[in-house]
Amino acid sequence: MTKRTSRLILFIVLGFQAAILIFLNLTQLSNHMGHDTTVYLYQTSASWQQKKLLLDDWMYQTTFGLDSPVPLAALIYGIVRDVFVAYGITNIILTGAFSFVFWKLMGRFQISFETKLVLINLSLGLHFANYYMVYNSLEYGSVMFIDN
Repeated sequence: MTKRTSRLILFIVLGFQAAILIFLNLTQLSNHMGHDTTVYLYQTSASWQQKKLLLDDWMYQTTFGLDSPVPLAALIYGIVRDVFVAYGITNIILTGAFSFVFWKLMGRFQISFETKLVLINLSLGLHFANYYMVYNSLEYGSVMFIDN
């Protein structure tokens, strides 16, 4: 297999994965309504309504949510007025940022272009490795790329 052919195949796989992630984030989040996901979605809308990152009368147990998509999702929620779409857009943005930082980090190690494509594909493709659950899914891929 030539270098050009392998690059083309890897770009096709990457494009497919990106399309699936975008589709899942923009259309399927309303199906993820288990306890953990509901809390983050409610926190997103409440943050916009109160115009605060730390909410009044909110019992924080394990996290303030500042290290999650909630702050950015709250801003986008103020624009689109649909918490599922806002959270999906935020997941897409953060996945893109993760991919960009990962790509730059690999560049520091002087990894070949093809190897970078393989590693990016593997990092984005982990959500296909497990059964895709639509109820409070907590496996790595779902939490990292499409869930809360």
